[in-house]
Amino acid sequence: MFANIPHPFQHLGVAPQAVRADRAAVRIGAEEEYDCVFAVGRGLLYAEEFSRADSLQTAVVVRIHIFSISLFSLFLRFLYGGFCDIILSMELFGLEKLSLVDYDSHTAATVFTGGCNFRCPFCHNGSLVVTSKNDFRISEEEVLDYLTKRKGLLDGLVVTGGEPTLHKDLADFLGKVKDLGYDIKLDTNGTSPEMLASLVSSRLVDYVAMDIKSSPSSYSLVAGVSDPRLDKIAESVAFLKKGSVPYEFRTTLINEFHSEKDFTEIADFIDGADKYFIQKYRDSDGCLQSGFTPVPEETAAKYLSIVAPHVGYAALRGY
Repeated sequence: MFANIPHPFQHLGVAPQAVRADRAAVRIGAEEEYDCVFAVGRGLLYAEEFSRADSLQTAVVVRIHIFSISLFSLFLRFLYGGFCDIILSMELFGLEKLSLVDYDSHTAATVFTGGCNFRCPFCHNGSLVVTSKNDFRISEEEVLDYLTKRKGLLDGLVVTGGEPTLHKDLADFLGKVKDLGYDIKLDTNGTSPEMLASLVSSRLVDYVAMDIKSSPSSYSLVAGVSDPRLDKIAESVAFLKKGSVPYEFRTTLINEFHSEKDFTEIADFIDGADKYFIQKYRDSDGCLQSGFTPVPEETAAKYLSIVAPHVGYAALRGY
């Protein structure tokens, strides 16, 4: 498809491999800045975030405002007279290089995305919920390099957050991981059913773990937002229950937020689901707010017994 597309640097009379990394700036009045690397591969123009300029061999480094990336794309199309897409690489905030517990039957790595549309007070990844341009980041290139080197030793990647489905470039990143032969587990709060359905239909995820924060009547309180988009969450629940991809629903149980009534509602909300887990809460310094307490195992088992008749499999996790 892209065989006859001219390389952008051909007009300069310079071979791509001879182009060295230079810093420039494109400022078009947007709100957020990202360090990007523009390099050409397979006929497409890719934008890849990076942290070390000296690691680049064939790239032109720019600082671009993400809000204006579509305008910049149109400019490049006009300049080079050919088909040209800009794909901003996935913004990642951490890499756990080995996990034996986050993806059942898999030896996996875990990557963390930043930003979330919820503000669950008990979130154990609080530093990922509200992010700034000064936060630590790891480049997509570094993650892919690590996965390439660990092929045969690892067989899965967990993508968690934050909320991964807020990132429009998620599919592109997952495609690159799938090209390496990895199974992918996606953690999500279910507020982006369109993205979820697209990833599943494109076979970019192999397992989905979706949080059920609480009962529909208490969702706003537990999610920490006035409108948790219950309509979208219900749409994601209905989609997963169709069985297009293996999945689970899960609730992190906190003494200060959950009661027996909540699980009566949850049972109806996910009725007919394949799997459901109640997870033990563990307080830590990384939580958005600390000081909450776990529910005793006996009480957790009682809550689980309310939901169990409505699902194919139900279990406690972490108890």
